[in-house]
Amino acid sequence: MIKKLALSIIFLGLLESIIYFQKSNIVIIIAAILLFLLSLISSVRLKVLHKIGFWGQVNISILPLSYILSATVFLLFVPDLYYLQQIYLGLATIIFYGALKLVENVCRDVKSRNAFKTCDFLITISAFLFYASIFGLYLFLLWPSWIFLILLAFVTFILTYEFFWHNLLLQKHIVYSLILTLIISEISWALTLWPTGFMPRAMVIFTVFYAFTTLSKHNFNKTLNKKVVRNIIIISILILLLALLTTQWTF
Repeated sequence: MIKKLALSIIFLGLLESIIYFQKSNIVIIIAAILLFLLSLISSVRLKVLHKIGFWGQVNISILPLSYILSATVFLLFVPDLYYLQQIYLGLATIIFYGALKLVENVCRDVKSRNAFKTCDFLITISAFLFYASIFGLYLFLLWPSWIFLILLAFVTFILTYEFFWHNLLLQKHIVYSLILTLIISEISWALTLWPTGFMPRAMVIFTVFYAFTTLSKHNFNKTLNKKVVRNIIIISILILLLALLTTQWTF
């Protein structure tokens, strides 16, 4: 517990330094490097390497790394208000602490159901932060569409692959990951024409990611029924309504 708490405090301190020294490129670069090293320290477990294998360790390491990266980049788009930034940092640190618990649980028991639930939550959060950040960078930096689509497709494939791997759904995980990547890439290309900000677009793509992965998981586990489908539809509609109601159209 002490180690996880110490790593979480370091994580919070590095994010705080990025906000406080936001005009210093050197400090931001150093903080980014330290955050990357922090993700490795928090995920590598040499004692259980023989049990989960090298690629198992790689897959486990991707989760903290993807979360740290997405949470850090999304910090660029948090409004420049002190209390909002501190609320975001507090939530991000709590989730990071949960990610450390996840790594510990997975290394202890790869088939732990509690680990499955935490993995799903962490991957879902990372997906939302990534999609919002990528759309934000695309709009504010005026990236060419092909760079935007390649980056978004890469992130989608990695997160989907991780989702299926951590849920032990290995039969067709590459095929399903490619299918979802193609679907999201096509929808994202269409969304580049939307006269809206980055957040509504990201929420639409996130809804597709959430619905597809959740339906696929229940289908693989033979637990897909009307109740599950209804819950997924309700949650998806609520997210889309929130996106539409908070949208500022920029015709």
